Amino acid sequence: MTSKATGCGGGARANTPAAERWSSLPGDLLSISYLRLTTTIDRVRFAAVCTAWRAAASRHLPRSALPWLILDPSGAHRTNRVYCPEEGVVLPRLSLPGEAVQRCLVGSHEGGWIASSQAPFKIINFFTDTEVALSAHTRPHTDDPLLLRKVVFSEQPTLSSCILAGVTRMHMLAVYKVGCPEAGWTIRGPRGNDHLMDIAFCNGELYGTTQNPKYLIKFEFVVNKHGALVGVKINYRFCMLESYRENPEHIRYIVELRGELVMVVRGYRSYKDFTAFRLVHGNIGLQHYNYYNYPYKWVEVHNFGDYALFLGPTCSKAVQVPAGARCDIQKNHIYFSHHRCLRRNSEIPRDGKVFFTSLNDDGYRVYYKKDEHVLSKGYYAIGVVRPPMWIFPPGI
Repeated sequence: MTSKATGCGGGARANTPAAERWSSLPGDLLSISYLRLTTTIDRVRFAAVCTAWRAAASRHLPRSALPWLILDPSGAHRTNRVYCPEEGVVLPRLSLPGEAVQRCLVGSHEGGWIASSQAPFKIINFFTDTEVALSAHTRPHTDDPLLLRKVVFSEQPTLSSCILAGVTRMHMLAVYKVGCPEAGWTIRGPRGNDHLMDIAFCNGELYGTTQNPKYLIKFEFVVNKHGALVGVKINYRFCMLESYRENPEHIRYIVELRGELVMVVRGYRSYKDFTAFRLVHGNIGLQHYNYYNYPYKWVEVHNFGDYALFLGPTCSKAVQVPAGARCDIQKNHIYFSHHRCLRRNSEIPRDGKVFFTSLNDDGYRVYYKKDEHVLSKGYYAIGVVRPPMWIFPPGI
């Protein structure tokens, strides 16, 4: 008796479970299909189909992922939502690692690493729950608790040479070397009553901006013969931003872009505009040397090439946008996160687009995005204590 064919492949094929049919596709066809995927989420979905598809994905070099947003990095709720600007969707199934619940998140690094501020300080992988082993002596050598506003990483935190640098709640610098845990944190503040506002590593060196908007300072680490970090020196005569008077509405960020240090100022010319400057040697491409004889100077940047800047108070980074990517993220654009603390009754602008709302036991929260300018977009949160934080999924 001949079985009745249903579609291509005959009856025996029709009775085969769907998962088995998908897994029997030729490997070269799977590879071609995988390479045509441009977004991180699509590649994750591809690898999740079955073992054969996951094996096909693993045969290719990982591609860098565009960042996502942790909507509420205060850590108050384990079921925190994550937003993917790349596709404009909220990912409801992701939740904070257990060690990150009830902890404020103050920094992130490539590969899914996040940093929490409360003692004891922790570095956790958002996607694997892996924790970097840190000494119990992570408190500074003072009687004050370590309270951090922002943390940046010199390299992968799993490496013993990695240096963590943070801005404390008192606007001082805190540094810690992963491979020398017994040394604990070293605290150093700017001179006088000045405040440290932002920090960034560039080519392995640490830079910072102070509340005085004219100054960029460079930090030099002091290590002993065993390689332990024992101190920090500050180079004040490094650079200044001329012809600039700070306004309370100005927001400044520093970030590494293609091996160069870039400073971005929101409100330099108008409140909605971002103006970017790159750091160059004082006598390169300039008509005259700067008046104060600093060795470097800021020169305005008008194009980021195939990179986009992702800015926020706890994490800022320049990320290369894949060629031919069909998503909401575009090269040569600025994406930033902001919040309106505890202003639950704030009105959403007419051109703002709500992408998520939630009602938790501590209040109602609204998240919306808004095109601030031709080349910039903001992601806003109302009713939260901290603005959304950028995280960087592992490459796949």
